[in-house]
Amino acid sequence: MAKVTEDYFDSSARIAETVLGWNRHSVQLGLDERRTGIVCVDNYQARGRHKCKI
Repeated sequence: MAKVTEDYFDSSARIAETVLGWNRHSVQLGLDERRTGIVCVDNYQARGRHKCKI
């Protein structure tokens, strides 16, 4: 996503969202990862309902 946004939309997440229907926050995250070289990891398993500790 980030590469396409850089190449065709001048690194604008808003334009990519409008034209391609992508989530603007995901595009912005990809652009930031590409710019810094640091991959952001989502703690997806920690979401949702947790088991009771009784």
